[in-house]
Amino acid sequence: MRFFLPLRRMLSSYAMGLFKEGVHRKIFFASLALSLASLPFSEYALSIGVISLSVNWILEGGIKRKVKMLAKRRSALLFMLIYFSLLVGMFYTSNFAYGLSELRLKLPLLFLPLVLATSTPVNGRELFYLLTIFVISVLVASFYSSFLFFQTFYFGGANVREISPFVSHIRFGLMVNIAFFICVFYLVKPPLFMKGMARSVFIVVLAWLLFFILILQSLTAVVVLVSTVLFLLFLSVFFVQNIVGRFAIFVFLCCSVLFVASFTAHQVDAYFTRQPFDESDLELETKNGNVYFHDPQKIQYENGYPVWINISWSELSNEWNRISNIPFSGKDRLGQPLNATLIRYLSSMGLTKDSVGISKLDKVDVGLIESGVTSIIFKQHRFGLYPRMYQFFWEIDQYLNIGQVNGSPFVQRFIYIKSAIALISEYFWFGVGTGDLADSFTEYYRLNEPNLHKPFWYLSHNQYLTQWVALGFFGFVFFLTGWFIPFFQEKRHTDFLAITFFFIITLSMFNEDTFQTHVGVCLASIFYSIAVFSKESNESIL
Repeated sequence: MRFFLPLRRMLSSYAMGLFKEGVHRKIFFASLALSLASLPFSEYALSIGVISLSVNWILEGGIKRKVKMLAKRRSALLFMLIYFSLLVGMFYTSNFAYGLSELRLKLPLLFLPLVLATSTPVNGRELFYLLTIFVISVLVASFYSSFLFFQTFYFGGANVREISPFVSHIRFGLMVNIAFFICVFYLVKPPLFMKGMARSVFIVVLAWLLFFILILQSLTAVVVLVSTVLFLLFLSVFFVQNIVGRFAIFVFLCCSVLFVASFTAHQVDAYFTRQPFDESDLELETKNGNVYFHDPQKIQYENGYPVWINISWSELSNEWNRISNIPFSGKDRLGQPLNATLIRYLSSMGLTKDSVGISKLDKVDVGLIESGVTSIIFKQHRFGLYPRMYQFFWEIDQYLNIGQVNGSPFVQRFIYIKSAIALISEYFWFGVGTGDLADSFTEYYRLNEPNLHKPFWYLSHNQYLTQWVALGFFGFVFFLTGWFIPFFQEKRHTDFLAITFFFIITLSMFNEDTFQTHVGVCLASIFYSIAVFSKESNESIL
């Protein structure tokens, strides 16, 4: 009996918790706060926050109470089906090492709902402080990104995504969206303890985040923002009781949709407006008497001007080598042939590609060409959405005309989706297995996509399709069940914060493999678990 006495004391201590209840609660709050604050900055600190949250939950004890709570929260068990389906997929996988890395990567999908669903719910004050910490973190990250923008890209640049050095610019854009709607919520429905000065601060932050989205130039972030606003307006039509208010919202919704459609049509028209030219009128020689090269059959335009006409290779080479340290025959800083970058840039300005055209370039133009910028558009539009839309249209144009795929993120997505659909048709019911996901895509590209270079062999860029490829139809059903059913089972469909968190992440999974990165899976798990399983009460402004 004496031998078992220390064990009994340890179990008794565990049942009561290692520390006092108040201490465990402070660790719980601090761990959540660290996780939220780390999302825009550090995967390492994010891991520490999530791990400390889980360890604190274990050391807190009260296992019987927690089991009973979990039994009552079947919604949390349904959510964890997403993770359990990955375990099932391990039984028929061949790449066991990759499968284990997938299980490790997606542990937040298992532990975070378990911890938050069986812990004391986050009250209104705690929620306010946690979300404010997240907003501040996003705000600080946006300041740093803006500093990088004005330092490097103020005069223009095609690779603006580099201003998000810590996390993917797409996921950072999602965080900016979430922070934006947090500010909207606390402006419209401030808690009683929030002072008037805080509302003014939220207004300033809200305005800054809107402006920063223009700096970030993430098409995904803008689409998610606009879609979320339109979705909330649509829901408001059904939730608002006042008939006049409902009609006003409906009219505003219709006007917003028309505005978005009109803006998009205008951008399409602006890109595809071409400067006409007659082949018979093309000059044969430059002003210096050198022969022009023309290839009007090669269909490529920059800013509406044809690219492959009025080219004097000798004059371009001589004049460029005189004003730049990067040789005409070399490569720009993006690894592209510099001569092609130069020709495209001069074309976008409507200039001839000769000594006269080179003479029109200033120091900023030369620097942009050296950095890989191919169009004057990126100099003329330093802020806003048009540079991204221009690039988007250019990729489609190139694909339709010459079938170019490599280096075109949007066009590549069609290849990724096509490959996912092909794999789904071959492994419809059970998928390829948790560990064979990446290998199956690699093999498909090797056999079926010879024009797609190996550095661009990615997954489907659609979390729903990726899930189906890995785990088949049954795994896909488990995924949809675990993601959608708890949200409605917990009656969060009238909660403004829960709706916005849920909608933003759900929408992002159509364009990204959200659960295939540590930041993505933690972003989804933390906000879903807080909004659905831990938030004390539903709060609506609809």
